[in-house]
Amino acid sequence: MTKNLDILRKSAATLFVAALLAPAIILTVRALPLLQSSRWLAHLTQTILPSYLSTSLGIAVATSTVALLLGGIPAWVVTRCDFHGRRLVSLCALLPLLFPPYILAGIYSDTWSADFFLSMPALILALAISCSPFTFIVLRISFERIPLSFAEAAKTLGTGWWTRLVQLYIPLYSIPLVTALLLVAAESISDFGTAERVGIETFSVGLHNLWFGTNDNAVALLLSFIFLLPVILLVTLIAHHVTSRTPQNPVMASAHRSARIVLKPASSITVVVLSLLSTIPGFALPLFCTVRWGLRQLGKGNYSSLWRDMLNTLETASLVSVLTIVFCLVALLLLRTGHHGKWTERLPWLCLGNYFLPALVLALVFLMVTADSSMIGARMGELRDTRIIVVLAVALRLLPFAMLPMLDRLARIPPNLLEAARTLGLGPLRAQYHATFRSVWPALTAGAALVFIEAVKELTLSITLQPFGYSALALKIYGFTRFHFIHRASLWILLLQCTLIIPLLFLHRYLEREDK
Repeated sequence: MTKNLDILRKSAATLFVAALLAPAIILTVRALPLLQSSRWLAHLTQTILPSYLSTSLGIAVATSTVALLLGGIPAWVVTRCDFHGRRLVSLCALLPLLFPPYILAGIYSDTWSADFFLSMPALILALAISCSPFTFIVLRISFERIPLSFAEAAKTLGTGWWTRLVQLYIPLYSIPLVTALLLVAAESISDFGTAERVGIETFSVGLHNLWFGTNDNAVALLLSFIFLLPVILLVTLIAHHVTSRTPQNPVMASAHRSARIVLKPASSITVVVLSLLSTIPGFALPLFCTVRWGLRQLGKGNYSSLWRDMLNTLETASLVSVLTIVFCLVALLLLRTGHHGKWTERLPWLCLGNYFLPALVLALVFLMVTADSSMIGARMGELRDTRIIVVLAVALRLLPFAMLPMLDRLARIPPNLLEAARTLGLGPLRAQYHATFRSVWPALTAGAALVFIEAVKELTLSITLQPFGYSALALKIYGFTRFHFIHRASLWILLLQCTLIIPLLFLHRYLEREDK
């Protein structure tokens, strides 16, 4: 009976993940027949494709490195040190989430008319500053799970610094470091609005120009398929590595909090000042410019659509967050508490595939599937003219932000906790609720808050998949930004900040609670 249940669970999990990865599967089915019959791939390979790929990969590497420094240093300081202003440093590290990179690029290039702000370094800095909170969140949670006593024990055993680096620090920190770097790299490769605003021909910008310039889905399919195989291999390796290594470090942050280093007042001031390296250019200066423009714009222009845009944004982002929670709860039902390294437990990690694919690739798949001549498009009928396609596409792409915190928390629940709940006389559902759901719910809601933040800022999928007559804050801001009229979008930008501040404070509170 138990074996049959395991087979049923594994089959259900496989079907569930296959449904989540439907865009990649559809892309493969549509692109494979074109590889032999089309001459576009050979032409692109010999002309512009190498330039697009080298530019995008170079930007991804540089952006990931800078973001790792901007977010990783505050994460280590907040985790390992005790000083006045710890919460301030933590909050400052999250504040760049409030300004998407395409807004940063628009504000700086319109405020200071210098060639630097229309260059590749400017693009890298805008992306790195906006993505630095990702590295801060990932590394802070990871650092809190690794006690400082590990290093102290290694020193006591007489190991040198090189041995500790190779045998202790690198194995312990490899997973969070690689995860943070890959998240930033995926975001920078997927970016379209910032690169187009700065004028850099990245893969996403090139795909957009070729797709809409030739009006040929085959060209976009072939160009998109190039990313598919590396993404599948990368995500598979991550899923295997993470689930295999989790039991080696089943440390809860609250149970094994490391002893912090107490900093002197002078050192505390230095740490707080250094934490502003990303906060000032990523939040304070843009906010100052936006408020100044907003005061000048009061009473000028037509703002009748302002509140409608905000309402549309709130509704779309809320639907995306709810949908990601539903996906996570389905995955939770298919997983087993306390069991690691099994095929069923590795499957949900494959949801990273949708995030590592460029957003324009996802948009291409959804447009093909819901076209007038397609079977799904014909059956959807009037639903195609609603925001349901935007919500589903954004939810699939942002799902890892909610799924991965839940999987991390689930992997650290003791395997005998569910059995103990059953021994106390609780039924299967109540035992599952008390042993599993209550433990993962804080991490899941924090992940959903991050999904909400990113859904509010989402631009690429909204531009491509928006139904007729749909408008949102990000779309309206981008419309002003691309024509160098960002000062006219100041009130929309301020409303976007007001929309994001509450989930950001909720996320900050969750990180502080994890620290206790």
